[in-house]
Amino acid sequence: MTKYYIAFSIHDTNCFIVATKTVSCPIKSHPDDPDGFMLCESRRPNYDPVKDGYKLKWNKLNRADGTPMTSPGWVLRRFSELEKAGWEIINREEFKKRHFPSAR
Repeated sequence: MTKYYIAFSIHDTNCFIVATKTVSCPIKSHPDDPDGFMLCESRRPNYDPVKDGYKLKWNKLNRADGTPMTSPGWVLRRFSELEKAGWEIINREEFKKRHFPSAR
């Protein structure tokens, strides 16, 4: 079994939303596929890919020009897509509180 994770933070907010999934077959890395995943290096301190999982970038978290999304609503929609595909979402409520403070 192989564990993967996707961690996303809107620039300068330091508030991450994370999706994790453990699969029996490795996820294919397709950097040119607009809906695809790409393996990338983790910047987490003391990172252990076997214990923590392999970090993925997901092209759907980028805008058409290739820059990361900045709309919290769109980020939440994308993570909902991951959840429907069997990923576990972590820190969703913290992400909402940080970006939608009046919705508390």
